[in-house]
Amino acid sequence: MNGGAPAIGAPFAVPGRRIILHVDRIRVPVLLVHGKLDRTVPPIQSTEMADALRDAGKPHDLLLIEGMDHSGRTTDQRTQVFQALETFLARHLGG
Repeated sequence: MNGGAPAIGAPFAVPGRRIILHVDRIRVPVLLVHGKLDRTVPPIQSTEMADALRDAGKPHDLLLIEGMDHSGRTTDQRTQVFQALETFLARHLGG
Protein backbone atom coordinates (compact mmCIF):
# COMPACT_ATOMS: atom_id res chain seq x y z
CA MET A 1 0.00 0.00 0.00
CA ASN A 2 1.09 3.55 -0.76
CA GLY A 3 -0.64 6.03 1.55
CA GLY A 4 -3.85 4.02 1.40
CA ALA A 5 -3.69 3.53 -2.36
CA PRO A 6 -3.31 0.02 -3.74
CA ALA A 7 0.05 -0.98 -5.15
CA ILE A 8 0.56 -0.41 -8.86
CA GLY A 9 -1.49 -2.87 -10.83
CA ALA A 10 -3.21 -4.34 -7.77
CA PRO A 11 -6.85 -3.70 -8.80
CA PHE A 12 -6.00 -4.60 -12.37
CA ALA A 13 -4.51 -7.99 -11.54
CA VAL A 14 -7.91 -9.49 -10.62
CA PRO A 15 -9.83 -10.75 -13.66
CA GLY A 16 -13.17 -9.02 -14.04
CA ARG A 17 -12.28 -6.02 -11.88
CA ARG A 18 -10.75 -4.02 -14.71
CA ILE A 19 -13.22 -1.29 -15.62
CA ILE A 20 -11.77 -1.17 -19.12
CA LEU A 21 -13.30 -4.63 -19.68
CA HIS A 22 -16.74 -3.20 -18.91
CA VAL A 23 -16.62 0.02 -20.91
CA ASP A 24 -19.75 -1.05 -22.80
CA ARG A 25 -21.72 -0.70 -19.52
CA ILE A 26 -20.75 2.94 -18.97
CA ARG A 27 -23.80 5.17 -19.46
CA VAL A 28 -22.47 8.60 -18.46
CA PRO A 29 -19.71 10.87 -19.77
CA VAL A 30 -16.31 10.22 -18.20
CA LEU A 31 -13.61 12.72 -17.26
CA LEU A 32 -10.16 11.17 -16.87
CA VAL A 33 -7.52 13.33 -15.18
CA HIS A 34 -4.04 11.95 -14.71
CA GLY A 35 -0.63 13.28 -13.76
CA LYS A 36 2.09 12.30 -16.21
CA LEU A 37 4.44 11.62 -13.27
CA ASP A 38 1.98 9.43 -11.37
CA ARG A 39 3.83 6.46 -9.88
CA THR A 40 0.82 5.12 -7.95
CA VAL A 41 -1.35 4.47 -11.01
CA PRO A 42 0.50 4.47 -14.35
CA PRO A 43 -0.83 7.15 -16.74
CA ILE A 44 -1.14 4.53 -19.46
CA GLN A 45 -4.19 3.21 -17.62
CA SER A 46 -6.01 6.47 -18.35
CA THR A 47 -4.83 6.64 -21.95
CA GLU A 48 -5.91 3.04 -22.54
CA MET A 49 -9.27 3.77 -20.94
CA ALA A 50 -9.70 6.85 -23.13
CA ASP A 51 -8.93 4.71 -26.19
CA ALA A 52 -11.50 2.12 -25.10
CA LEU A 53 -14.12 4.83 -24.47
CA ARG A 54 -13.43 6.36 -27.88
CA ASP A 55 -13.65 2.98 -29.61
CA ALA A 56 -16.97 2.31 -27.84
CA GLY A 57 -18.33 5.72 -28.84
CA LYS A 58 -18.61 6.86 -25.21
CA PRO A 59 -18.30 10.59 -24.43
CA HIS A 60 -15.17 11.33 -22.47
CA ASP A 61 -12.34 13.78 -21.90
CA LEU A 62 -8.75 12.97 -21.00
CA LEU A 63 -6.46 15.48 -19.32
CA LEU A 64 -2.83 14.47 -18.79
CA ILE A 65 -1.03 17.03 -16.65
CA GLU A 66 2.70 17.63 -17.14
CA GLY A 67 4.76 17.43 -13.97
CA MET A 68 1.87 16.17 -11.82
CA ASP A 69 2.09 13.04 -9.71
CA HIS A 70 -0.87 11.17 -8.16
CA SER A 71 -2.15 14.06 -6.08
CA GLY A 72 -1.58 17.35 -7.89
CA ARG A 73 0.21 19.49 -5.37
CA THR A 74 0.71 22.81 -7.12
CA THR A 75 -1.80 25.60 -7.62
CA ASP A 76 -1.29 25.39 -11.38
CA GLN A 77 -2.01 21.65 -11.43
CA ARG A 78 -5.13 22.03 -9.31
CA THR A 79 -6.29 24.94 -11.46
CA GLN A 80 -5.96 22.77 -14.57
CA VAL A 81 -8.03 20.04 -12.90
CA PHE A 82 -10.77 22.45 -11.79
CA GLN A 83 -10.92 24.17 -15.19
CA ALA A 84 -11.23 20.80 -16.94
CA LEU A 85 -13.95 19.77 -14.49
CA GLU A 86 -15.85 23.04 -14.96
CA THR A 87 -15.73 22.71 -18.76
CA PHE A 88 -16.72 19.04 -18.62
CA LEU A 89 -19.68 19.65 -16.30
CA ALA A 90 -20.88 22.66 -18.28
CA ARG A 91 -20.82 20.65 -21.50
CA HIS A 92 -22.56 17.59 -20.06
CA LEU A 93 -24.95 19.24 -17.63
CA GLY A 94 -25.85 22.16 -19.87
CA GLY A 95 -24.60 24.89 -17.54
